[in-house]
Amino acid sequence: MSSHSVHTLSLQLRYTDFDDQGVLNNAVYLTLFELARIEMFKTSLGERVNDYRFLIAHVEIDYLKPVVIGQSAFCRTQISALGNSSVKFYQEIMTDEDPEPACTGSTVAVLFDRYGKKNRFTSEMKELLGWKE
Repeated sequence: MSSHSVHTLSLQLRYTDFDDQGVLNNAVYLTLFELARIEMFKTSLGERVNDYRFLIAHVEIDYLKPVVIGQSAFCRTQISALGNSSVKFYQEIMTDEDPEPACTGSTVAVLFDRYGKKNRFTSEMKELLGWKE
C-alpha cells in the first residue's frame, strides 16, 4: 500500500461466512470489502457521509490463500486513484497469523448526488478522504 491514508477494519467473521470445508466463501470477500469501504467513508466524512452516494462501476478480486474458521481477519482499504467523479479503492484482507494478504481487490465507484446525478469531488471532500495529489 502507498503513502495515502489507510483505513483498517477488524472483521467479525460469522460461521455462515464459511463453506463446508471451513474456508471463507469467495462471495463473502466482496461483502467484507464493501463493509470496509463504508466504514472508511463514515470515519472520513463523519456526519456528511449521507450526503454522498456511490455506484460501483467495476470490481477486480484476487484470491491468494484461504481464510479458515478460527482465524482473525482484518481489511485494509485505501484510495489508490481519485478522478473528477470516480474513486478507485485498493483493498486487502489479511489474517493476524500471516503478513501476506489472503485476498486483494480494487473497486471503482462513481459519485452521485441524492437525485441520481453524477457528481464531482470537491477539494474539501478530497481532503476529508485523505487524498494527497
